[in-house]
Amino acid sequence: AEYARDKFGLNVRQGDIEQASAETGPYALITFWHVLEHVHRLRDNLTIAHRLLAENGRLSIAVPNPASWDAQVYGRNWVAWDAPRHLYHFRPKVMMELLTHSGFRPVRAGAIAFDAFYHCVLSEQGGAMGLMRGGWRGSISFLRSILGLNGSSELYFAYKQ
Repeated sequence: AEYARDKFGLNVRQGDIEQASAETGPYALITFWHVLEHVHRLRDNLTIAHRLLAENGRLSIAVPNPASWDAQVYGRNWVAWDAPRHLYHFRPKVMMELLTHSGFRPVRAGAIAFDAFYHCVLSEQGGAMGLMRGGWRGSISFLRSILGLNGSSELYFAYKQ
């Protein structure tokens, strides 16, 4: 945020959306990058985002995908379950419905392909063989992501209606 302000003179804010004021908005873009799975008051956060966005403003959301290939392969050992820090997990259909019911027009943009390597390597939980196996499985998950087959993490855009 500081870089964008200093380098480009953009009005960029960083912090807890519940502390944001309408006086600092409206915003053209609000980003929840691997955030929504952590918040205690999910609906409240989306309501606040809706209020702070300019007309035709956009949300950008990244979340792990429990419907991904690597989530199925690793089962309960998939690192992105991340209990107790992750309070929610969103299959693509659920995320689309949540955004629609929160007053947005959602668009599923697709996978964040490189998250596949992170999730697979960390799910292996160490060791040389784990690193190799995680890299191999990460490559498979990466390819599945770029082919549109349920990526390890998904990116969504949602427009204010």
